[in-house]
Amino acid sequence: MVFTDPEVAQVGLTEAQAAATRPDARVAYLPISEADRAVTAGRTEGFVKIIAGRRRVLGNAGGGRVLGATLVAARAGEMIHEPALAMRTGMFTGRLAQTVHAYPTWSLAVQQAAAQFFGRYGGRTARPAQPGPP
Repeated sequence: MVFTDPEVAQVGLTEAQAAATRPDARVAYLPISEADRAVTAGRTEGFVKIIAGRRRVLGNAGGGRVLGATLVAARAGEMIHEPALAMRTGMFTGRLAQTVHAYPTWSLAVQQAAAQFFGRYGGRTARPAQPGPP
């Protein structure tokens, strides 16, 4: 966690690390400018990025297991706990996408990013991890 403005928080694998070690890794990316709470606060700089890997037997069923997350947002330090808990408990992205979040809150952006593992959200779907900058 880096207390800059906006804050930067990261847990688990970065996208570059996932691309180098997990050829099956996929990434969901949501600009924080698409989170209603960020818009109402006037703090739209940043993003939410969730990295997930295939399950051994079931592949991408359930969206895959959470391998890491990077958040850059005004409240990233408060938002990183959800992906960290998901990693600690072996949670799949499907659980993040289905979890009820209060509206509008900063953490709703985590749910919105996780939804990309199941279809289009904000015009994007989860994509393969890339070794360099997105």
